[in-house]
Amino acid sequence: MKKYLFFVLMLLLQGCVSYSDKKAAFHQQFNAGNFEAASKVMYAENKKKEGSETAPQEEQSAEKSEDKLLPSDFDDLGGMKFFIGLNSGTAAMYSQNYALSDMMFGIASDAIAKHETAGYVPKYYEKVMLNTYRALALLQHGDIENAKVEFNRAAASQGEAVQENKRQISKLKKEAAEEQYAINMGKAAEVLNKEYTEFNDFKPYADFANPYTSYMSGLFLALHGSKADVENAILDLRRARSMSPKNKFVKADIRMAEDIANQKDIRPTVWVVYENGLIAEIDKQHFVIPFVINGRVKVAHMALPKMVPLASAYPEIQVQAGKKKITTQSIVDMDRVMKTEFKNRYPAEVAKAVIWMTVNLIAQEAAQRAIGDDNKGWGDLAAIAIGSLSNPVETRTWSSLPKDIQIARFAMPKGRKIQIFDNTGKPISPEISIAKDIKQALVFVRIPTINAVPAVYVTKLK
Repeated sequence: MKKYLFFVLMLLLQGCVSYSDKKAAFHQQFNAGNFEAASKVMYAENKKKEGSETAPQEEQSAEKSEDKLLPSDFDDLGGMKFFIGLNSGTAAMYSQNYALSDMMFGIASDAIAKHETAGYVPKYYEKVMLNTYRALALLQHGDIENAKVEFNRAAASQGEAVQENKRQISKLKKEAAEEQYAINMGKAAEVLNKEYTEFNDFKPYADFANPYTSYMSGLFLALHGSKADVENAILDLRRARSMSPKNKFVKADIRMAEDIANQKDIRPTVWVVYENGLIAEIDKQHFVIPFVINGRVKVAHMALPKMVPLASAYPEIQVQAGKKKITTQSIVDMDRVMKTEFKNRYPAEVAKAVIWMTVNLIAQEAAQRAIGDDNKGWGDLAAIAIGSLSNPVETRTWSSLPKDIQIARFAMPKGRKIQIFDNTGKPISPEISIAKDIKQALVFVRIPTINAVPAVYVTKLK
């Protein structure tokens, strides 16, 4: 067990340092809305570090050219290719470089399949959103068949998550099935019940469910699926509505899907998807837990992950379509999705922390015995030093995901033009034209921070 914990610590420390540097460079561009630059910065930084400082000037210039930024060998991305793939793929999608987006999402998927994630255990919601985003990138690239495959994978990932989580908790309980662990768990629970308030008054989504994924899958299958697919689309849309009951647009989409199932014609429509802000960051919360063992007071330090919510860009946006202004409504709170999984994983996180704490207490006792009663003071100092070490906590996340996602839908305006306004009515985009060959339009709006240049682009849904 000690050996296992040592290697976990080393992997986390190594991974966090590398990821922190790349994340800062990426978000400098991404948060400003410079999505094209952001899509390349993580990979470009990786190539720069691998390249020789004494390389010829011509070769260095070639490294900077756009075509050289596309990886020919995924292995040269190193241990951080999972996060490079996620973040670069996301930014490439917003800059409408769908080939690069699909390629980078493919790198991330490949890293998961091969367990090459630099010691990071991908969260279930990240796997689901990876499939969802890859489906959308393929849709925007015109690859309908493979988009359908990715939506199906997203649905499968949500179903598998519940069983995987149960297996993980069961495994940890078996590993920790010893008397000292039970005692330490009780002590930890006393402190956590008072000090860890992360889930107070929190209302989670259904286990590992993401209403945005259900909604987009339902919308896609309704317009592109077979008769059986349309029936599944209705189920997906109803599932999304059950998790976002106040959203009036989903109700209209259910009626549309039912009309399609009944072979009725549907009118040309515009859907707007607004991705707002940035998902919460993860920090550590530390706890001090006192013990009395063999007449000596010992202190163990324990740490658990804590979510740190970030600010919205705009709480909502308005879309001008003809003489009407339509306000977006929430389809998913991604912070809530993250926290739902956080809550589901909580027993496993506590179990891992208490296993670490148990090993720590054993090490304190061993150090005091080795030093002996004749040097009790030195023994106590050694125990304090060992006890000050808390368990490692994973703070890395897919940081370019939005804080929340909102939608709007309306009939295609006669002039086929729309414009985006912020929540105060101030225009934040030029007038956008929708091509005449688009019958059903999907408009994406991405604004990571209030100071960012919005990304607004139109996709042919059908």
